[in-house]
Amino acid sequence: MDSKSTSSTDATIVCAWIDESYNAREEIISRIAEVKEQVPAIVLTLDKRMNRSELLEITRSCNSQVVRTVMSFLNHLTIITNISNLPQTYLPLDMNDNEIFQLLPHLLAEGLKFSLRPSALMAIFCILSNNKLPENNAYAFSKICVKVPQFFTENENLFFRKLYTLGGLKLNASTRIIVKQPFIPTVRQIHHDTKIQCQTCNIIRSTTLFPDVGKSCCALCLPCYDLKHTPEPCEAPFSHLVQCTTCTCLYAIVQYRQLFSTPKCHYCRNLSESAPYRRCIECQNKYVHNDSTEPIPSNGEEYKFVCAECQHSTVSKTIVDIPVSIGTLFDENKIQLYKYLNINVNDDINIFSTEWSLF
Repeated sequence: MDSKSTSSTDATIVCAWIDESYNAREEIISRIAEVKEQVPAIVLTLDKRMNRSELLEITRSCNSQVVRTVMSFLNHLTIITNISNLPQTYLPLDMNDNEIFQLLPHLLAEGLKFSLRPSALMAIFCILSNNKLPENNAYAFSKICVKVPQFFTENENLFFRKLYTLGGLKLNASTRIIVKQPFIPTVRQIHHDTKIQCQTCNIIRSTTLFPDVGKSCCALCLPCYDLKHTPEPCEAPFSHLVQCTTCTCLYAIVQYRQLFSTPKCHYCRNLSESAPYRRCIECQNKYVHNDSTEPIPSNGEEYKFVCAECQHSTVSKTIVDIPVSIGTLFDENKIQLYKYLNINVNDDINIFSTEWSLF
């Protein structure tokens, strides 16, 4: 036998010896037998178990993958009150809290017990799992409940309807559909645009560059900018249009070669307020627009018009087909969706993600 084979065999023997050194099965069984009340008891409702080396990773570092695995097991813990239903491996609740969390690993990997620090981590994970009534919070359960509303209170029916709706949406999160989206201009491209002559510099500018189309000069003529002699990069009726990354309104760029950051309109970048706009009834794009001489729309309606691009281009150019997953579509419109469903969820959490995890 060569030295490499010998080293490999020795390493295997040492690893097996170390693994067995963590096996406190007899000690744990002896301690459980000393407990006066054997039920109620905690049991794991899974046939599958973790191996000791995997679970011991928790004692060294909270690796996200290991934490997710442990959490998935803890979500299957339940309480048995009938002694005749007890499986071979269980923990009586009559033990003190310290012992329960110290011996809880025994349910996941038989014979394993933890010291104080990893026991505290197990307690934290149990709190985070929040599985008091997991069967009542399952999509399959809500699917049944919404069919028999007469057996539940109004609040319970509302809860199950929300759970059923969200569960159905989440099941279809990976489904891809085709959505029609207004064109998104890039700064180097030119597009048809609505332009008028500024009464101060006499240059024909985009209406998106006027603080007040009906009364004021263009933004470049304002004293705070002093750019009134800046020439237009495009002849009428064209402009270099961009889309504000915050409010999604379209506006024209004059010195487009100096745009090195993501586009943001004047209102979002400098004033931190919503930009006034009007919406094209054809492509549904929003254009920065303010005209105090126009009548104010009633009942929260939007200013509407037909943009120059739609007047001069075909629908196939102003509206494009985008393949997108339902989960992505929901995430991009989650504020409106949460409001419609009347649920409170942090805006930075995508509950429709197929890879959602706390860790």
